Amino acid sequence: MKKSSYTNKIAFGFLIIMLVTLALATVIEKIKGTDFAVTYIYGSWIFVGLWFIITISAFAYILQQKMYKRPMVFLLHLSFIVILLGAFLTFTTGTQGRIHLRLGESANTFIDKKNNTQHVLPFDIVLSGFQINYYPGTQAPSDYVSTFKIIYDSEETTGQVSMNKVFSENGFRFYQSGYDMDEQGAMLLVKSDKYGLPITYVGYFLLLVAMIGYFFSKNTEFRRLLKHPALKQVAIAVLFMAGGTTVANGQNTVPKDVAKKMGELQMLYRDRICPLETFAHDFTLKLYGKSTYKSLSCEQVLSGWLLYPGQWKDEKIIKIKDKGVQQRLGINGKYASFSDFFSDGRDYKLREPLRRIRLGEDIESAKDIIAADEKIQLLFMLQLGVLLKIFPIGSQGNLVWYSPADVLPESLSENERLLIQGSFDLLTDYADGKDWEAMGTTLDKLQLFQRKSGGALLLFPRKIVAERLYNKVNTIKPIAMGNLLIGIFALFYFFRREKNYPDLSPSKFRIIPLLLTVLLLASGLFVFFLICLRGYISSRIPLGNGFETMQFLAICILFLAFFFQRKSFLSIPFGFIFSGLVLLVSGMGASNPQITQLQPVLLSPLLSIHVSLIMMAYTLFGFVTLNSIASFLYVIFGRQNANNRIVQLSVISRIFLYPGVFLLVAGIFVGAVWAEVSWGTYWSWDPKETWALITMIIYALPLHAKSLVRFEKPFFFHCYALWAFLSVLMTYFGVNYLLGGLHSYGGDIGLNSVLVIFVIVSVIFILLPLCAFLKYRKMVLLNN
Repeated sequence: MKKSSYTNKIAFGFLIIMLVTLALATVIEKIKGTDFAVTYIYGSWIFVGLWFIITISAFAYILQQKMYKRPMVFLLHLSFIVILLGAFLTFTTGTQGRIHLRLGESANTFIDKKNNTQHVLPFDIVLSGFQINYYPGTQAPSDYVSTFKIIYDSEETTGQVSMNKVFSENGFRFYQSGYDMDEQGAMLLVKSDKYGLPITYVGYFLLLVAMIGYFFSKNTEFRRLLKHPALKQVAIAVLFMAGGTTVANGQNTVPKDVAKKMGELQMLYRDRICPLETFAHDFTLKLYGKSTYKSLSCEQVLSGWLLYPGQWKDEKIIKIKDKGVQQRLGINGKYASFSDFFSDGRDYKLREPLRRIRLGEDIESAKDIIAADEKIQLLFMLQLGVLLKIFPIGSQGNLVWYSPADVLPESLSENERLLIQGSFDLLTDYADGKDWEAMGTTLDKLQLFQRKSGGALLLFPRKIVAERLYNKVNTIKPIAMGNLLIGIFALFYFFRREKNYPDLSPSKFRIIPLLLTVLLLASGLFVFFLICLRGYISSRIPLGNGFETMQFLAICILFLAFFFQRKSFLSIPFGFIFSGLVLLVSGMGASNPQITQLQPVLLSPLLSIHVSLIMMAYTLFGFVTLNSIASFLYVIFGRQNANNRIVQLSVISRIFLYPGVFLLVAGIFVGAVWAEVSWGTYWSWDPKETWALITMIIYALPLHAKSLVRFEKPFFFHCYALWAFLSVLMTYFGVNYLLGGLHSYGGDIGLNSVLVIFVIVSVIFILLPLCAFLKYRKMVLLNN
């Protein structure tokens, strides 16, 4: 055993050194820049040597532990060695550079970006075409496609590359990398990696086989934990949900049915075609902070500002949260009118602070001044008529959308030109005369014009209905707060019931667990319905930004809690609390989460698999963290059965860790495959990639409890599991707002949310384990 302990210390010691190195490297990259980090850290032979030592020591550890007697465990560890071997071969033998081609021009050389050496291709490559594909009916790019000819001495072949589509020829792989602004040239990334890439993919395949095979193998630690005697079914408790009412009040606008017809018009908004109601929803939300105003729908609010601006300029509808901006405007309370932004002399009250901000001066409430000004500019642009692009005109097989204020193409007929330029004046006249029937007829004509001009590129009626429904039911914050309240009440209720009735069994108290289960399932189904509706509207799997991935994470949490409730008494309250926090953070960061088209690089099925696997892993890690928090609460509140509960929760957490780590590993390497197809490199040491690797290693360590015996102690395990979740928070939030990188485009959760998370972390991750440790130490001393 002593020999094995030395092997363990060497293997895991160097792994911990690597963890520290990786974490510091991301910080150094932020300070010194990416080129510095790549040259002096990731690309250095010292870094490669550290990985080499880890590989050799890991191989020695595998032999010493006789893992070959457990085939799937042996294959799992061996696959990582194969992957590292592939990476080493890529580093030492691979070449990569770029070729810039103009239409009709040929090239047969490229410069290796690693060492600036020139490489000659065994063929000539000639660009024969380049085109940008757009989402139907919009000017938003969906793909970039380059076609070319490969010419040898005696033969010729054709090839094509696009985003997420690679072309291979004679050991060289070509990727779409960029294009010239005149669309007459393209930049191709060319890569040669004859040894490293195939060996790396073999490693990925072995890893997949091993992870799947592990759960079907007998006599594994995972199987043993499932049969652990500490697992018992325990009853829990629940609560009620509260609601509210809205205040109704009238305002000068069009009737609801006419406004609804206006909302059914289609328009180009944020590079996609959507109902005008969606713009009205975002418009009202931007001004007022809610999607309705008093008793008025968002379409009525928009039509009111559009058709009755004089009556609305004194309405207190513009939300101003900052006290400093409120003082500048001279208002009492957090709502201002349009008129409040101007003095008696019609001087704009924010002109001077905005001028100082543009000069780079550091003034108080600068961010909120800019936000307030954006709302006023939004109203100005609405009055100018440049926002509502509701007139589609066919152009070269695509649609170009125009507003009444735009310069129209000369090819339009006089009637079409009059319809576009005079339609809103006509609607204003009808609104002034309260002639709602004539207004409805005009709106019908506008819809007819749209269908005639847009044809098959417009939205189907079912999609319009779906998006209008989504705009009405997409209320995340009430669900988040409801889940939090239910979860917190249920948690404290359970502790109280257990104190009074420690031997309480589920058969003695069925109604509350049943009610909890129904509410949990209903919450999960509602969020699932929202994300499915969002996916149908956007015609893509909705996992392309932070708001969508947070919703998917909440679904994973709720369904996991539902299916695991019979194994753990804490699954349901934890499911409510964890999902509530996730939904609350997503709502805080994106109170107006517009549906947008995905960037071309994100249009890959591998994206959905990559995100789904990682979000499910984070869900399991979240439950492990909540189990640790519950353990500390048992200790702090001095329960008689605290030791038993700590052991029980540690067993449950270990069960969660196995699929959690495996899902994270699979997600990381699916992401690596996607990166190789999209960017030509399966690993670039981007900060989020690096922190995902750090998280994987941190959570993998407790799976080696037989070698790292401290993890067999339940209290230490819970402390480690709690602090390990900091790596998840760093990976998901910290990278976006502290480190940046290629993956930060998906980070739209919001700085305020990061501050909230920081406060929660300070309380939970520092004070809670400290109090529990002091109490636990006292308990141990008393027992001895």
